[in-house]
Amino acid sequence: MSKGPIIAVAVALVLVLAVVGWFRLRERIDEQATEAAQTCVEGDALLDVAADPAVAPTLTTLAARWVTDTRPVVRDHCIDVRVTAVATAPATTAL
Repeated sequence: MSKGPIIAVAVALVLVLAVVGWFRLRERIDEQATEAAQTCVEGDALLDVAADPAVAPTLTTLAARWVTDTRPVVRDHCIDVRVTAVATAPATTAL
């Protein structure tokens, strides 16, 4: 019996195992990237919002719901929102 076909089968088997291993490794790396993107690696970031006192309570409720429901992460920072009631005239002057 010639060793040529046995070597060819062994090489083919090694190539198949290498391709399967590569795809599994690539899938695991993608999963790790997704998991890392959902964490706050860099810590928290605060979004300050100035609003008229008439709408500040509503914006505070909406912002809290947005943070709770979506858990936003931007560039490895978890986003939190702080709404501050500011009178319109001084805010307009400051802008």
